[in-house]
Amino acid sequence: MSRSKSSAAKKERRRITRKARRARAANSVNSVNSAKKSKSSHPYPLRSLLGKADNQPLSTLNCPLPKTGPKTASKAAPKETAKPQKKEKKISRAFLLYNTDSKTPQHVRSYHPMPRDYVFVPKGNVYITRHCRSKTKSIQKTVYIVWDRTGSKSLGIRVPSSIHSEVREMSSETAQHRALIVQANNTKILAHGRRLLLKEYPKVPPDSLETILNHAFLKGSGRVGRSNVLTDRRKALLAVQAYIRHNLTSYEYLLKRNKKRDEARRKWSLLYGLS
Repeated sequence: MSRSKSSAAKKERRRITRKARRARAANSVNSVNSAKKSKSSHPYPLRSLLGKADNQPLSTLNCPLPKTGPKTASKAAPKETAKPQKKEKKISRAFLLYNTDSKTPQHVRSYHPMPRDYVFVPKGNVYITRHCRSKTKSIQKTVYIVWDRTGSKSLGIRVPSSIHSEVREMSSETAQHRALIVQANNTKILAHGRRLLLKEYPKVPPDSLETILNHAFLKGSGRVGRSNVLTDRRKALLAVQAYIRHNLTSYEYLLKRNKKRDEARRKWSLLYGLS
């Protein structure tokens, strides 16, 4: 009995589904037919929208009539062709080199010709380079920054020869005075570094203390002791760590085995628990 009832219910559902499909198909056909009838009954949809009679002329509906001109052979309008733009004239490199009226520095390569009355000042002497730059700009002349052939490394500058001669004379006259100032400043920095290390590490051996000072606080080395950004405590910590890393561990051995610097430092920090 249960099987017969379930089969009867399935048949009933199928019958209802077929009936619904037929009804939807009939509705779609009726909507298409009604649309066709409405289109044929209103051949002028503009008139119907305006609420006027279909047979009323357009002139009475305040609608502009289409303009009709004399029947002539229609010629296609010529297409506008883009005019070729004139190429801007490139300024020659020689003009840039010899145009010394510019106030901004210009970058040149080492093989570019030397401007008239100019000389090359190589890198290395900060005093001469700085004063050559400032004095050249003060007389509104151009400073040329010279790069190597690949453009990856700066070699020096080109400045007027008169400026270079003047700065060299100033350098020779003030050399002794500047050396005394540098020596006094260096002594002051080393004394401050010694006090700092003894404060943070009071049991440091005297020979190790001198080695740390001469390495981390060396003038012109760019190491931690000469940094203007780090705190004093951080300077002392990094200086002592560098001494331990280079002298009391296998860090130098790792570098000699063609290990990269970052990789060697990472292995060293994992072994000794320091960063």
